Amino acid sequence: MTGHYLRILFLFTSLFCTGTLSAQEASSGETASTVVTLDAFIEAVRGNSHFEEILIDELSLVYNEILNIPYSDWIVALKGGYSLQYEEDMTHGFIIDSSLSKLFPESATGLSLSYKLSPSVSPMAQYSSNVTLGVEQAIVKNAFGKTNTMKKEIAGIEREIARYQIVEAYEDYCAALLALYYQWYSGYGNVLNARQSLDDSRTLLKNVEEKFSFKVASTNDVNKSRLQVLSKREALMKAEQDYEEKTIRVAEAMGKMRGPAGFRPEWRTLDIDISEYDKKTETFIEESRTSGILDRLAAVNRINKAIAMDDLLPSATLYATCSVSGNDRLFYPNTQHDIRAGIDIKLPFPRTQGAASYKIKELNLEKNIVSSGNKLLLLERDLRILLREMAFQKEMIGLAGEKIKLAEAIVKEEEKNYRNGKTDLNNLISAVNTLESNRYAQNNYAVLLHLSYIEWLRLTDSLVNEKTDIELEKTNE
Repeated sequence: MTGHYLRILFLFTSLFCTGTLSAQEASSGETASTVVTLDAFIEAVRGNSHFEEILIDELSLVYNEILNIPYSDWIVALKGGYSLQYEEDMTHGFIIDSSLSKLFPESATGLSLSYKLSPSVSPMAQYSSNVTLGVEQAIVKNAFGKTNTMKKEIAGIEREIARYQIVEAYEDYCAALLALYYQWYSGYGNVLNARQSLDDSRTLLKNVEEKFSFKVASTNDVNKSRLQVLSKREALMKAEQDYEEKTIRVAEAMGKMRGPAGFRPEWRTLDIDISEYDKKTETFIEESRTSGILDRLAAVNRINKAIAMDDLLPSATLYATCSVSGNDRLFYPNTQHDIRAGIDIKLPFPRTQGAASYKIKELNLEKNIVSSGNKLLLLERDLRILLREMAFQKEMIGLAGEKIKLAEAIVKEEEKNYRNGKTDLNNLISAVNTLESNRYAQNNYAVLLHLSYIEWLRLTDSLVNEKTDIELEKTNE
């Protein structure tokens, strides 16, 4: 059985530090559930069939490289038959025509050995035989295997590019899974906030009903409070529905669709210095796989141009043969020797197709240089925009935290004022809603920051990394 393994490290996991949500969870009254950490999530999804589908492409790379190199196997040809000839006398017997040949692509050298046995027209022997040893060597076009060497180099570069593309596909899939995890957490945070809001609304309703029993609050205040509770229940139901859908998607990714339910995400606080990433943007681009792929594509185009130039040259081959022929199966009697050497030249004229092919390769190289420069510029643009977005999101998280503290203080003061009859219920409800909105905003910006950071790692090819190379290991059972 043939297996394969792709050694890839998740680099981002060490960049997060674990945080807690104990205060929110304690107030929510949530039942105990299994915490699925980011590491556990990654470990579970790595065994998913989607990864196998991506990584199995690695198996074909070795064979694709072999196919791009000129044919170099030993070729054995064997032809047999029976011949019957007659004029005045009849000649008949078996015919054997066999050969063994091989091309050495590295030097463009061809070797051949042939043996032929056929009925003899001479009355002295029943059969005649011939053996020939030959060698050919290209000296102008594909001189000493120059073109074959370049084709082999292209095959190796294309294999590297294909490897990079497999890692790119792996990385894109990882980014999508990580986005799913943090969207799952976003839904979880929204549920916690909705529960907190519902608890606060119920507490407020209880206080209003108590005041109503003492003829201090009006019926309208009670109705407003009850409507507030219903609205918060509706918001909680929507949040739970969204969270349950995301949980199903996470369970599918982890291969736990039919496993026990009752698990939730773990929050990890992102702690990065965006200014340091801003300084290293140019370095990230130069060292990224994208830059490496573009460099290798340019190398392929340069080599293709050189091959097209070589194809314009005439075909010239030195050859030498040595033959031994004679009667019967082993050239005796009547043994004859024949040694030949020379040059075989083929000159296409007027070479319009070859010239057109060379011009196309030259234009492809020029286009590749311009295209690569543009792609790197676009990559730098996207990274700098993403850095600005991350800086904005960090600031908004801080602002939301400050606003939550102020909103909590305002709610406490409004509750006190309402109990003392210094303000009406509308002001208190407005303060509670403002606090809720800021909690949602902080949760959403925190998730957006994580998603932006994942995108940064993906664009800089830092989300997953090869230790040194993608290692294809095979075991035969």
